[in-house]
Amino acid sequence: MPPVELWPAWRLAAPPGRAQLEPERGRYAYVYAVALHSAGRGGEAVTVPKESLAQHPGDRDTLLALISFNRDAGDFVTALEYAEQLARIPPADPSLGRFA
Repeated sequence: MPPVELWPAWRLAAPPGRAQLEPERGRYAYVYAVALHSAGRGGEAVTVPKESLAQHPGDRDTLLALISFNRDAGDFVTALEYAEQLARIPPADPSLGRFA
């Protein structure tokens, strides 16, 4: 059983929760990773979105989490790599294409 501070996210995303039952929905992994990070479990917090990114390579929230978690851990090189990956993703707003 997870610590009390992780219970809300645990119900949503933890094994055998929705992150494993619905891997096509990267949001569950993101929520669980944020809960882990908030609970001071940085190592685990980085692992969850890293694994999710393999299935959801263009997921902005996952990349933002990886940037933030790696930056907080002092791994600026990795944070920058994820930031560069995020910068290569076109904006989701189709109306922005008219400015190109």
